[in-house]
Amino acid sequence: MKFKNALKIKVSMLAVLALTFTACKNDDPKPPNEQELITTVKLTFTNTSNASDKVEATWRDIDGEGGNDPKIDKLSLKAESTYNVTVTFWDETKKPAEDVTKEIKAEDDEHQVFYIAEGFEITYVYSDKDANKKPLGLKGKVTTKAAGSGKLRIVLRHKLEKGALGVSEGKIANAKGDTDIDVKFDVTIRAKV
Repeated sequence: MKFKNALKIKVSMLAVLALTFTACKNDDPKPPNEQELITTVKLTFTNTSNASDKVEATWRDIDGEGGNDPKIDKLSLKAESTYNVTVTFWDETKKPAEDVTKEIKAEDDEHQVFYIAEGFEITYVYSDKDANKKPLGLKGKVTTKAAGSGKLRIVLRHKLEKGALGVSEGKIANAKGDTDIDVKFDVTIRAKV
């Protein structure tokens, strides 16, 4: 009888200890790294052989998805020319406007910008790298090909797989991750005179 009572007490104590350890365990998930609100994308192209040939274009959607259509500037570049290109990202719902590019730079190993030509040809080469020597895409060089027109798609990916096949060369297919913003600009490539 004494043995049974002692066994019950030990089993009860073990159960209490198990519950105590389970209750202390931290199962709370880590808070997600929230994406920044991006209302505005600004592109600047500067011709490498003529700095006065500078083209700027802005995509702006202050009221966000489902509201008014975004306001989008058109791009006009010369054929068979090379341009230094920069892109900045902004949240213009804040006063003053917040330069989201700073946060992208601070988390450069988690971000990459992709430049995708649709309907015309360009070559894009990354000029900037993250802390791990992988491409970032806030700065680069664009070389235009023949005259024509189409759309230039700018995609900012977050928490992507930078080591995946083709991603370092600017191919988005294997990048995975989350899309922070995906916008398109109308582009005309003018014949070289």
